[in-house]
Amino acid sequence: MSSSEPVPPAVMAGGRLPVMDAVGLGWRLLKSDFWTLWLVSLLVLAIQGFAGPAAIVVGPPMVAGMFYVLSRRAEGGQVEVGMVFEGFSHRFKQSFFAYLLPFGIGFGAVLVWVPIHLATVFGAIGAGASGSDKAAAGALVAAIALDVVAYVVLVLGAAVVWLFFIFAQCAVWDRPDSGWEAAKESARLVWRNFWSVVGLLLLFWAISLAGSLLGMAACCIGIWFTMPIVMLWWHATVLYLYRSWSGRPGPWRVEAAPPAVVGPAAPGVGFVPPGVSPPPAEGPIPPTDVGP
Repeated sequence: MSSSEPVPPAVMAGGRLPVMDAVGLGWRLLKSDFWTLWLVSLLVLAIQGFAGPAAIVVGPPMVAGMFYVLSRRAEGGQVEVGMVFEGFSHRFKQSFFAYLLPFGIGFGAVLVWVPIHLATVFGAIGAGASGSDKAAAGALVAAIALDVVAYVVLVLGAAVVWLFFIFAQCAVWDRPDSGWEAAKESARLVWRNFWSVVGLLLLFWAISLAGSLLGMAACCIGIWFTMPIVMLWWHATVLYLYRSWSGRPGPWRVEAAPPAVVGPAAPGVGFVPPGVSPPPAEGPIPPTDVGP
C-alpha cells in the first residue's frame, strides 16, 4: 500500500472527470499510504467531534489540512500525519471564512429546531394532562410528527447549503487571498455539476451507512475504524473532482514568510518556500519536507 497514485493525464489536461472514475481514484489514493492517511482522517474526525461548538473554528482548517495531505500524496510525495495542521499554519483565516456560511446555517438550524422541539414536547404533555387517554395519544402522535417534520426540513435545508461548499477547502489553496472567493468558486462548480454532485452525495450516504453498520456490528468500537475510511474516501474523491472540474491540477504549495517564488511556476502552483527546489513541470513531485 505504498505505490504512488499520480493525477491521471485526463485530469492534468483539464478534462472533465466522471464521478465514478473519481470515486475509483479516491479509493486507490486511500490505499496508496493507508495507515498514514487513516490516522490523518481519524485525527480530523476526533478533533471535530470533541471540539463541540468550537468545531466552527477548528473544523475548517483541519479539513483544509486533510486536502493538503491528500494532494501531496496524489502527486506522489510522502506524507506525515502532522502535515494535516498545515491548514492552521497557512489557511486558517481563509478556511474559516470559506465555511462560515454553511456552519452558520447549520448552527442556526439547530437553534430553530430546539424551541420547536420543546414546544411540541410540552404541548403534548399539556394536552395529555387535560384530556382523555385517547386525546393524549393523539396529541403525542401529532407532536412527534411535527417535531420530525421540522427536524427533517431544517436538516435537509442545511445539507443543501453545505453541498455547495464541498470544494471550498480545496479552493482555499488556490485562492490564498480570500476565503469568500474560494467559497464562491465551490458554489459555481457545484451549480455547474449539480446532479453529478447530488449523485455523489447519495452514493457516499449509502457508503457511510454501510460503514456505520459494519462499525456497530464490531461492538460499536469498529466505527472508529470504518468512519475515518469513509471520510478519507470522500475527501479524496472530492479532491480529484475539484482538480478536474476547476482546471487547476496543482500541485499545491504553502507560502513562506515572506513569500518568494523560486523558478518558473507551472499553472496552479503557488509559492515555493526558499531552499526547496520547485517540482518538475510534469509528473509527480519528489518527496520534500515543506514546513510552515
